[in-house]
Amino acid sequence: PIIAMTAHATADHRRRCIEAGMLDVVTKPVLFDELLDTLRKHLRMPPAPPPAAVAAHVGNGVFDARTAIARMNGNESLFRKLAAMFPDLHRTASADIADALAQNELRTAVRIAHNVGGASGNLAATRLHAAAMALENAGEQGRPAQSLLEEFDAALREALLALDNYLKGN
Repeated sequence: PIIAMTAHATADHRRRCIEAGMLDVVTKPVLFDELLDTLRKHLRMPPAPPPAAVAAHVGNGVFDARTAIARMNGNESLFRKLAAMFPDLHRTASADIADALAQNELRTAVRIAHNVGGASGNLAATRLHAAAMALENAGEQGRPAQSLLEEFDAALREALLALDNYLKGN
C-alpha cells in the first residue's frame, strides 16, 4: 500500500493525496499506533492488541512526555535522546528565521519553522508546535507577521527551558 505521510492535516491536502493515488494519509507527528492501524487496514491484518501502559513521567505542561513516548512506541530512551538533541539543533531557530526574513530568504525561514514544528510535534510541545506551524503556513502564503515570529520565539524559549528542566530531573 502507498500511504502518504504529511504535516498538512487539512481535508483538502488529504483529498489531493488520495487523488494522486495514495490509499490513505497519516499526519505528522506520526502516532505509531495510528500508522500501524492504517497499514493493518490496507494489508487486511487483524487489529493490534491493546497497547501496554507507558511508564513515563508526565511532562511539565509545556510538553507531554507521556504522549511523546507513546508516539515513539513506548521508547523512553529514544524520547530522552531526541529531547537532549532538540536544544542543539533548534536553539537559534528564532534568530535564524529573523535573519532569513531580513535577507528575503522566505524559503529558508519556512524550512526552519517546518523543522522546529516537526521536532516539537514529536516531543508533544504543543504551544511550540502550533507556533511553528502558524509561522510556516504564513511563510508559505507570503511574509509572516512579526507577531507570529514573537509567539514562536516565546514558545521556543519556554520549550527549551522545560526540556532542560525535564532532562535535569526538575
